[in-house]
Amino acid sequence: MLAPLQVTALVRVLDAGATTIRWGAFRPPRRGARRVPLIDRVWRLSRAISEDGLLLRTDVPYEPGRPVRVELVLPDDELMFAAVGRVEGVAPDQADAEREGEHARARAISFTTIDDADRARLVAYVQERMLIP
Repeated sequence: MLAPLQVTALVRVLDAGATTIRWGAFRPPRRGARRVPLIDRVWRLSRAISEDGLLLRTDVPYEPGRPVRVELVLPDDELMFAAVGRVEGVAPDQADAEREGEHARARAISFTTIDDADRARLVAYVQERMLIP
């Protein structure tokens, strides 16, 4: 069950030694024979969260399957929430489909590892927002 969440999330690549990057509609300027450096972290606005993962408002520049670490602060909480997960493709909504064609966008993180204390705080947040007793 996804609970609404609109906070800034830091998404860090865990395998920063790799050089593959997914730019989507944005293309960096050509740099001749030089390699384009990997963007090792980005900040994105979240859309919703559950025990299973995080949905973002905009794409991350990493291909689906890339391992990442997510850090954010849940509303009414002082502690940083952190989880390890993988980038997931999300089917485009109607507006995106009309603008950009029918392809999955890297807008979600599925959690693979969450500390027990962070998981407990996340479950409490989702239950409170979804009015689950």
